[in-house]
Parts: sequence; C-alpha cells; structure tokens
Amino acid sequence: EAEEQIKSLKNNLDAEITRRMMAESKVEALYETLGANRHVQKEQVTALTEKQMELKEYFNAKVREAEVRVDASNHLALQRAVEGEALVGNLRDQLASSQSAGRQSIAETRHLQTQLEEARKSASETVSHASLVFNRDRLKLRNELEVANEL
Repeated sequence: EAEEQIKSLKNNLDAEITRRMMAESKVEALYETLGANRHVQKEQVTALTEKQMELKEYFNAKVREAEVRVDASNHLALQRAVEGEALVGNLRDQLASSQSAGRQSIAETRHLQTQLEEARKSASETVSHASLVFNRDRLKLRNELEVANEL
C-alpha cells in the first residue's frame, strides 16, 4: 500500500509538475503577448504623437495663413478708411471753397447791382439835367427867334 501511495504521490507530483510547466508556459506566452502588445502600443503612441505633431503644425500653419489674411484685410480696410477720410477732407475743402466762391460771387453781384443802380441813377440824373438844359436852351432860342422875328 505504501508503494501505491508513493506511486500515487509520484503521479500527483508528475501531474503537478506538468500542470506547473504548462502554467509557466502560459505565463511565458502571456508575457510574450504582453511584450508584443506593449511594443505595438508604443508604436501606436509614437504614430499618434507624430500625427498629433503633424496636425498641430498643419493647424498652426492654417492659423498663420488666417492671421496673414486678416492682417492684409485689416491693412486694406485701414487704407480704404484713410483714403475715404482724405476724400471726405478734399470734398469738405472743395465745398468750403465753393461756398466761399459763392459768397464772394454773391457779394460781387450785389456790388455790381449797386454800381448798376448808381449808374442808372446817374444816367437818369444826367438825362434829366440834359433835358432841363435842352429845354432851357430851346426856350432861349425861341425867345431869341421871337426877338429876331420882331425886329
């Protein structure tokens, strides 16, 4: 019976050794799989990091392009605003000059109208005076003619 027990223990021991060897083999396979997975994960992380850097560079370039376009647009808008202000200033100056010329023209017209009225008045006075002189001289001549006729 001791032999059977030894044989049983030996069988149990062999089974346990086999089980442990299989477990160690499974653990080694798991470690290999884990190592391979870690390697794949590292490659994936590296690839993702590279892709992230590419995207970051791409978006930074797009942001810089947009900033350049915005700066150019702002510069153009500012330039147009300055040109618009200059145009408004020129138009104001032209309007002021035109208004001044208009006021001067009105003043000159009034002055000419005053001179015209004075000239009419003077002409009227001259005509009246000439008419008086003519009538006086005519009367004188008539009187002289009458006196001459009476002689």
